[in-house]
Amino acid sequence: DGKRGSLTIEQPEEQHTRLGNARYRWDLQLSNKVPIDLAVHFGAGQARLDLGSLLLRGVELDMGVGQLDMDLRGKVKHSYNVTIHGGIGEATVRLPADAGIFAEAHGGIGSIDVRGLRHEEGHWVSEAYEQSENKIRVQVQGGIGAIKLIAD
Repeated sequence: DGKRGSLTIEQPEEQHTRLGNARYRWDLQLSNKVPIDLAVHFGAGQARLDLGSLLLRGVELDMGVGQLDMDLRGKVKHSYNVTIHGGIGEATVRLPADAGIFAEAHGGIGSIDVRGLRHEEGHWVSEAYEQSENKIRVQVQGGIGAIKLIAD
């Protein structure tokens, strides 16, 4: 019916000097019945994103400093794109091995470890890529210390 909603969640900006260590912890649950475009701007710290059960339309992630674990395993209901813009640290992206996956990485990436995907000229694909109706396209762009792409 064309209805769209938007949800923004952000931690407070640091306007003044604080004593001690402030920690923010976000624990969010999203509906798996509503199509979702997810944009995450990740500053510093650790993030674990379990997204495989969601009805994803797109995922865009700007990575800061720290560690990211993104799990996209689950039944792929629609084709969608995942874009990761580099930061400093480590990123692990888990993908469903039985889905059609096309992955590529460009720019200043320290090391890339790809498991469960076949390397072709300048990119990786899953065995199921050609015959899959619904595909996940993963683009990693620069500046990440180490990235792991694991299809299992």
